[in-house]
Amino acid sequence: MLVGAVFAYALLMVSSISSGNSSDGRESKPRVDTDDSHLRFVTPRNKDIEFSPGAGGHVILGGVYLDERALMPVKGDKGEAGDKGLSVKGDTGSKGQKGEGGLKGETGVSVKGEKGVAGSKGAKGAGGDKGDGGSSGKDGSKGEKGGKGEAGTFGRDGRDGQAGVNGAKGDKGSAGKDVNPNTLADLEARIKALETFVNDEPPKWQNKSGLLANITTLTKQSLVLLALDPENGRVNYTIVAGQLPTSLSLDSASGIISGSVPNSVIATATNRQASFTFTVQAIDSIGKTAIQRFTIKVEGYPPADYDSGWFTFTAQKGSSSYKEFSHSFADYPARVRVLVKAIDGPNKDFIFYGVGCGVADDEDDHYTGIVFAYDTNRVRLWAPDDSNAGKNGGYAVGVEDGWGGEVNVQLSRSASVRVLAWRNSPDGSPDYKTVWTRMSSQAGSSSYKEFKHGLTSYPAVCRVLTKAVDGTNKDFIFEAVGFATSDDDADQYGGLVFGYNSSSVRLWAPDGNNRGSNGRIIFVTDGWGGETNTQSSNNADVKVEAWSSSNSAVRPPSFESKWVSISSQSGSSSFKEITHNLGVYPSLVRVLVRARNPNNVGYYFEGFGAQPGDDELDDYGGLIFAYDTKRVRIWVPDVNNAKKNGRILPLYDGWGGEVKVQQHQSTRDTADVKVQAWL
Repeated sequence: MLVGAVFAYALLMVSSISSGNSSDGRESKPRVDTDDSHLRFVTPRNKDIEFSPGAGGHVILGGVYLDERALMPVKGDKGEAGDKGLSVKGDTGSKGQKGEGGLKGETGVSVKGEKGVAGSKGAKGAGGDKGDGGSSGKDGSKGEKGGKGEAGTFGRDGRDGQAGVNGAKGDKGSAGKDVNPNTLADLEARIKALETFVNDEPPKWQNKSGLLANITTLTKQSLVLLALDPENGRVNYTIVAGQLPTSLSLDSASGIISGSVPNSVIATATNRQASFTFTVQAIDSIGKTAIQRFTIKVEGYPPADYDSGWFTFTAQKGSSSYKEFSHSFADYPARVRVLVKAIDGPNKDFIFYGVGCGVADDEDDHYTGIVFAYDTNRVRLWAPDDSNAGKNGGYAVGVEDGWGGEVNVQLSRSASVRVLAWRNSPDGSPDYKTVWTRMSSQAGSSSYKEFKHGLTSYPAVCRVLTKAVDGTNKDFIFEAVGFATSDDDADQYGGLVFGYNSSSVRLWAPDGNNRGSNGRIIFVTDGWGGETNTQSSNNADVKVEAWSSSNSAVRPPSFESKWVSISSQSGSSSFKEITHNLGVYPSLVRVLVRARNPNNVGYYFEGFGAQPGDDELDDYGGLIFAYDTKRVRIWVPDVNNAKKNGRILPLYDGWGGEVKVQQHQSTRDTADVKVQAWL
């Protein structure tokens, strides 16, 4: 039945849509070709689409079901007489069955009834089955007279004439029924729908396949998928394979992927990197589709290219308080970080950072930390070790006696230490950098330098490097620190201090003011590493690097606190604990200190992980921090049992020729602090 319907439909379209060709030989109007089992629709764009009868006897074209109920009768010619029946003499056998009627006539055109084939080889040879030979039999009689062909209708074939007796012709088929004029408009609409479906093109993707986004933060995402319909229709979007990261969703109407990826996705991923691949289907209003495959990467801070692993490092062990590791980059690492984890005490499992200078010498009663430096192949570490003072006051990790109102304080000889080095910068190329520039301690106002970075806003990342130009650490880089470790009353002190704002980076090297001149820009001696590869130098090369917050390679923090106020000499209020709740150790923690007092109002200084002294000193200060998987602890100076001389920013009396040093009205120094952490 369906084959006839399709054939009738095709003939109707041929008669309803006049054929023709354009000047370039392409079809100018649709036409239909058909055979016994297929319909081929040739469009003006020379697109051929072939349809075969489907399961259940339906054909679906452009979303339209075509079946007997959908097709309308058309007036057909009268059926012609059936052909003369044949008689065949057969062998003896059972009587053959009559030949069945022929197939319906196509499209209302008159159809000849097929010949009634002789009966099977049976006794007295009645009409044969559908023209097939019968089983063995004899004496087949002549075929019976052909029956009258049924009326041809649109989608219904006239039946073949039955086999004729003695070869007589069958009667003519009766006339086809008239077209129902009420259904003509519906037929035209169906033809138009078919033409629209065949000529319609699928949506065109505007997004390239592959990486759609690299998500590094908790900020709300808004990723736009876009496929355009050439016919300017509406397009909907559906994910047909794969999945999005947790908490992201696709709006099917707009194609926008939105939401925030939770920290847990990054925290639990291998190396804190995860990929999500998914396939999206774009579908237009009449069902044409196009698919595209995308990937979203979710990643934290990139893993280090060199990792020493955790090892125990102990102060006051002579030459064993010095270690050297080979990173084998054959070039300066872009980043080096030394982690110092407490293995006992109230800060057990909290991590302090190594520092880029000796914060004191062995004349101090209490000082702590691990000093590090690196060159193109090696990383060197120094832990405190008494040289000639006999006090044994240096510790690998801790903060005590004049810090944070004595909240969670400790001093420990041993710590678990880990060295990490990155071959390439995790933040990409800096937006501002200087050339290596010579700078000296004990040089008056020349021990101060200021560089205009030109970024128009606070740098998202700022680094100051100090490279030794002589001594046993020639060409090794010591990183500058964020706080003055002492003043010129100390027996020995050193390092390079830096601070920055939205326009400038300021540097201060030691310079004697009214006491001694023992401060050095490179300082790791007299109480460090069993005096292995120690040195104290007035000259070094310095380099400033700064990254803009708009630099696409700079990762926003996974956690960022608000600015909070903290003051020195405030008892237990000189200690703060801020919860980051990331659930794992952050890859990087930064504590920013914003100055309130002249001459550096608004400048940022960065906290560090070592104690430069205790309250026995005339002047000491800074901000010490440590962190674990949930919290960041902060200590600023507060008197315990001696002098009330500790400040957060003791940047005066022995630094930078006293140029733009920090002014204080009292020993109670107040600043604002902010914690940033990256997974």
